[in-house]
Amino acid sequence: MNHRWVSFLGAFLLFFLQPFIGKVITPWFGGSSQVWILCMVFFQTLLVLGYGYAHLLANRVRPGRQVVVHGAVLLGALALMGATWAVSGRPLLPPASWASWSGSGDLSAGVCLILAGTVALPFFALSATAPLVQSWYARGAGRSPYRLYALSNLGSLAGLLAFPLVAEPLLSQGGQALAIFVGFVVFTACMVRAGSMPFEARGDPPEQKEAGACFRPLWLLGPAAGTVMLLSGTNLLAATIANIPLLWILPLMVYLGTFILWFDSRWVKEGRLVFLGLVMAFALAILTLLLALGRPAPLWSILAVVLVVGTGCMVAHGFTYALRPSGRHLTAYYLAISLGGAIGGVVVGLGAPRVFDRVYEFPIALALCGITALLWVRMRPWPSRNLLALAAALPLALGFLGIWREARRPGRFLRDDYGVVNVGQTGGVKILVHANVLHGLQLVANPRIPLTFFGPASGVGRAFAAVRRVRPHLRVGVVGIGLGSVAAYGIEGDSFRFYEISPMIADLSRGSAPVFDMIRACPAQVSIQIGDGRLLLERELASGSQAFDLLLLDAFSGGQVPWHLLTRESFQTYLAHLAPGGVLVVHVSNRLPIDREVAAQAKAMGLLAMEITHPSPENPVPLAALGRSSSYVLLSRDTAILDPDLVRVSSWLVLPPGLPISVGPRSLPKVRRGERIAGSVQAWKDSRNSLASLLWAGRPAFLESASPP
Repeated sequence: MNHRWVSFLGAFLLFFLQPFIGKVITPWFGGSSQVWILCMVFFQTLLVLGYGYAHLLANRVRPGRQVVVHGAVLLGALALMGATWAVSGRPLLPPASWASWSGSGDLSAGVCLILAGTVALPFFALSATAPLVQSWYARGAGRSPYRLYALSNLGSLAGLLAFPLVAEPLLSQGGQALAIFVGFVVFTACMVRAGSMPFEARGDPPEQKEAGACFRPLWLLGPAAGTVMLLSGTNLLAATIANIPLLWILPLMVYLGTFILWFDSRWVKEGRLVFLGLVMAFALAILTLLLALGRPAPLWSILAVVLVVGTGCMVAHGFTYALRPSGRHLTAYYLAISLGGAIGGVVVGLGAPRVFDRVYEFPIALALCGITALLWVRMRPWPSRNLLALAAALPLALGFLGIWREARRPGRFLRDDYGVVNVGQTGGVKILVHANVLHGLQLVANPRIPLTFFGPASGVGRAFAAVRRVRPHLRVGVVGIGLGSVAAYGIEGDSFRFYEISPMIADLSRGSAPVFDMIRACPAQVSIQIGDGRLLLERELASGSQAFDLLLLDAFSGGQVPWHLLTRESFQTYLAHLAPGGVLVVHVSNRLPIDREVAAQAKAMGLLAMEITHPSPENPVPLAALGRSSSYVLLSRDTAILDPDLVRVSSWLVLPPGLPISVGPRSLPKVRRGERIAGSVQAWKDSRNSLASLLWAGRPAFLESASPP
């Protein structure tokens, strides 16, 4: 296998490994997009180490010895894979006991510890591929290696596409891990073969004879600006549109594509007109995004964010390409690219959540790309430089305008690793907004009234009423606090147990200086557990079931879809914590058809399920003041959930097979509709789940016509 194919295969494995391990560990930390950002920071740091290692190897070790040293590193990576295989049953997968690291209280430390123990050495070995192979190629072939760099980025793009489109639909998690292991074995053999090819002394190509410094500080700026743009754009997608791993990959694909376009000179030629077109396209993309974020349809916002990331990275990486050095400084140049990327990653992934109280990093990314454009003009003797500088200043000005607008947004902003919240008060109403999604309202004068998605006619309100008719005192579990709206249904003698992953959110209701009063005003006994709800419930099973009469999953508000809360294993945990006749209530108000996945789980597990949407033709109670439309799915192992009032207001029903349950002739269309909805997607398991299935499944069932099929 020649150098081209080795570059492609190494990059393919590198960028297939990233989303794979990111999706494996994300559920352990609550499904937050910040986990993916931290994974990318960790990988960027390893990339610096890999490129630094390649630089030292290429410049300090004789050519014949380089393959011996690197071969030993590759064998060490294979040994680590074998070790994880021995303890977890599959290579690269962390053992289940490591999930306890997620409860350490420090998200960054937990993520980095698990990544270090599983994929650090394989990723390090793969990351050294591009500079090493290109160094061998330039020395042996005597030609410019930059097209080889474009080819490696093409391999990276192919790896990113293969994971969601091929591996996830066709392979289980263990199968994906095994495929990576086999690919790494093949890559190791090919890499050793490529390094063993004779080094021909053909002399340096013309660019290798150019003089110049071995390192330029400006080499860091373009990669740093591109990475800040990539990660801040990813955060914007997750915070305002949809927190879906499949969407997190889109900006990374565009980011890699800009490297391919620049470093394969067949696609883009640096010049005055190309520069002018890029900066104007960047400015127009920013203006398009400002318009798209105000539209309800998420598709336009997704496309606008991807367009801004793409044009911004084209500017930043065009500046990087314009600074490309002579061949003799090749590995130092690539080391600077990786170091600049790591600096950008640390700024967004580690610095921003701890320094900023609101989301400043995206407008900062716009400004950084504008600065690279201005420096690009300054270093080129193009005609009409003043006009070009004026055009380059436009995205810079828009970036500063974005910073100014963010700073002037009203409210009290708080931020942690799980996002940004805005708490405020308008008149006699307190407000909680997470990112740009309303999470709850509270009347100052009466915190005992449930508002927004939690009113008496909502699915959760009707579930409380139905269960309380047979049990005067309830034991209630709630995954996700918000501002504690569900506590309005608590009475003297009840017990409420909340599970909340963000300590900051919990402090808003029960801290030393609480903002919201709904939990404090609740006469029931209330306790709050900090951590991921599913993991906490799994650990509590060791000491017995909580025997909840009602367990509410309210972790699906807005765009966030923590998929690990919807798998077969998670539902088994929830059911194990229900008392006989208990009800599991899942809040599914979402742009994606989460209700279809819940229906599929009900059918696969033989549960009784129904969806209650408010308002709807079946549940036409008008929205009260300060109310919001909502949809909930109610599930149970017991037919007691077939309360006549619940059946009457439900949109569809899924019934357990083989049970002689009579729901009446008026409900038969709802049963047929429930069967169709449950069969529209595949029930997920921890080892096999594809978010792509929800994207192709159409609109949520509660947004479809309520007429029977």
